[in-house]
Amino acid sequence: MPSSLMIGDDGGGTAILLNLADRCIYEVGMGAMDAESMELSADFLDEFLAIGTCLTE
Repeated sequence: MPSSLMIGDDGGGTAILLNLADRCIYEVGMGAMDAESMELSADFLDEFLAIGTCLTE
């Protein structure tokens, strides 16, 4: 994922990524790190932090 920066994980195989192209926060399984598997978590880092950094269910 060359346009993404991993900023955390849930300790169970899900990575939290900051996409440097669109500045959105995504979640993706570490075993399937490709653009098709990324789930939008928040539009901005501030929004992600405001919701308590909960990973989507």
